[in-house]
Amino acid sequence: MADRRRSFSDVTPASEDAGLFPRAPAGVEVDLVPQLARNKRGDVLVRGFVGARQPILVVFAGRRAPFARMVEARLSRTLAMARAARGAGIDLSTVRLRIWVEGAWRRRFIRDISGWQQGEHHLIAAQWTLPDPPGPPILFGERAAATAN
Repeated sequence: MADRRRSFSDVTPASEDAGLFPRAPAGVEVDLVPQLARNKRGDVLVRGFVGARQPILVVFAGRRAPFARMVEARLSRTLAMARAARGAGIDLSTVRLRIWVEGAWRRRFIRDISGWQQGEHHLIAAQWTLPDPPGPPILFGERAAATAN
C-alpha cells in the first residue's frame, strides 16, 4: 500500500492540526501511568485513565511530540519515587500523574486474537499542564490551529 502522507516540508501547523483535530479540542483531567511508547512517526504514546477506571491512550503527536519529553521525565521521577516508597515490584497502573489535557478524542478499533473488535479511546493532545509544586502548573504544547476547528 502506498504512503499517502505529505512530505515533511509540505506540512504546515494548520494542515497538521486539521488532521489531528477534526473537532474543537476539549479539556479533561487524565491520570497518566509510566507506560510509554513511540510509534514509527515519533509520536509519544502514554497510557492513562480518565476517572478511576476508564483506560485511554494519550497521544502527543507531530510538532507537539518534542514537548512530551517533560511528561516522560516527570513520569520517570514519579515511578522512581513510587519504587523508593513501595518497592520495585509495584503495579505500574497504580503509579499515576494527574495532568490536564486539551485535546480531541478518537476511537480506534482493534481486532483481538479471537476476532472480536475491541475499542480503544485515544486523546490527541494539543496542550497540557504538568504540576510543578509548589508553583502553579506549567503549560506545554500549542493550541490547535484555528483552521482546524
